Amino acid sequence: KVDQPMCEVHEDEKINIYCLTCGVPTCSMCKVFGSHKDCEVAPLNSIYQTQK
Repeated sequence: KVDQPMCEVHEDEKINIYCLTCGVPTCSMCKVFGSHKDCEVAPLNSIYQTQK
C-alpha cells in the first residue's frame, strides 16, 4: 500500500487535488481556505489519467 502524501500546510489533509494555476499538487483545505483559493484546480486522479 502506498501512503498518500499529506499537505505540508494542513498536516491532517491528504494531497488530493492538483492546482492547474500553480502546477502543484495540493489539498482541498488549501483550495477552500488557503493559498490556492483563487486558483483553478482538478482532482488528482483525473490529472494522472490525462498525463499517461
